[in-house]
Amino acid sequence: MSEKPAQLTARPPMQSGGATTPALSARERAEREIAQIDQQMDLIMNKPDSQAALVNPAQNALQPPDGRTVTPGVSAGADPAGMTQMVMNFVIPGSGTIMRGIYGTGFVQLGMAVAALPTLLLVKWWLGILIGLFAWIWSAATGIKLYSQSASRYR
Repeated sequence: MSEKPAQLTARPPMQSGGATTPALSARERAEREIAQIDQQMDLIMNKPDSQAALVNPAQNALQPPDGRTVTPGVSAGADPAGMTQMVMNFVIPGSGTIMRGIYGTGFVQLGMAVAALPTLLLVKWWLGILIGLFAWIWSAATGIKLYSQSASRYR
């Protein structure tokens, strides 16, 4: 990676007899540390010659016996049709239920939502809000039920 002077990579010999070693300047210490880091990076950056070093050996204790593989627990994906029907029931009450083929319940939910608007404007505003809210909550609950039923089919 870089050129390293031999005198910087070797440690100075320890002197015995109570004499102290001469203190290194900050620059010399920094150069020595950089040379050590450089050596360590050379070990990290040297790639193996073959990909065999990256393969798990068969005798690895972490592998299950008999060549079985360990698969992490992953849940099944969401059913797109069930998700669409649930979202449609949240946006337009009863529409997702009708898409699912449950016509009676779907048309009642949709009819209540449509009837809530003239009731809100012409009869009593609180009654219109109450009818619309009931239709929306009923439709949302039906949508969640439809989604959970479709998701359980794929498990």
